[in-house]
Amino acid sequence: MNKLQYSILVLFFTACSQPAMKTNIDNIANGNKVIYLGRYYVNYIDTMGVDTANRLRYYNGQLFYPIMNNYFSKPEYSFLIGARLHNPFKNIVGLRANVSEINNDRLKIDSLISIALIASNRYLKNNAITIYVSPVRPSDREEIKEGGGISGTTAGSKDIFVAIDPEVSGWEQRLEYVIAHEYNHAYWIMLHPSLGIKSWTVLADIISEGKADSYAHLLYPKETVLGDTITSYSKDVIWRKIRPYLDSTSSDDIMNGEDSAKIFPKWSGYIIGYAIVQSALKNNPQLTPEEWSSLKPEDLFKMSDYK
Repeated sequence: MNKLQYSILVLFFTACSQPAMKTNIDNIANGNKVIYLGRYYVNYIDTMGVDTANRLRYYNGQLFYPIMNNYFSKPEYSFLIGARLHNPFKNIVGLRANVSEINNDRLKIDSLISIALIASNRYLKNNAITIYVSPVRPSDREEIKEGGGISGTTAGSKDIFVAIDPEVSGWEQRLEYVIAHEYNHAYWIMLHPSLGIKSWTVLADIISEGKADSYAHLLYPKETVLGDTITSYSKDVIWRKIRPYLDSTSSDDIMNGEDSAKIFPKWSGYIIGYAIVQSALKNNPQLTPEEWSSLKPEDLFKMSDYK
């Protein structure tokens, strides 16, 4: 999202809100709560019907602005959710079924989120977090399948957005991992509330993801981390390609690498970020999760073997 798009989104956000849905589980830890967003997707489908010529109006009126205004007008990085949701999707095949599956699994989802938040709070203290559960946009289904059926975005120190595809085998275990990953981001934002990400460098971005994956893997060591199956040689090749861009403030291609024709392989930033953080932790085993999660990206980089 460019600065103009971001400014437009901010102008449209208002402070209106509505009472959040209560979770079905009593043991959501430390004042945390879960809010399900599926009804907004159903409202969009039902209201639009066959009038696809006015898709944008229905999408903005029933889904985008209600979600953004009700839940993401205040979080520090709410524009990330705006960027994720602002394009209306044409393909709605399977979307209603996805919403129904999530609704049927609410008790399970609430329980898994509760377990993940309790585990995440073990080393890093951050309370009163809201988890927003969304169905998967059909256009994102293949990418989310690669991630084990779960995709997450941290909107702020107290706000985490997760999309779930219950049709993907093993999504339950992946949900806990992703919550822990995003929790680490939320903890960093809590410590640095005034530090925006629009001017982040590639180094800051990859270290941030490396810390989040390192924390999630600490809590869930059986879960796969992006890059676990990448050989050392391949990591070296990726590192040589990324190294000249560490001070760049444009990291989308490096972090995602979605176009195979581009210079950076898919998920390059996540792979190298995790490798750098793991190298730093290996060299400094005395650091606690709280200590290394709080370190600046530049400091962790200096502690690693990556030069």
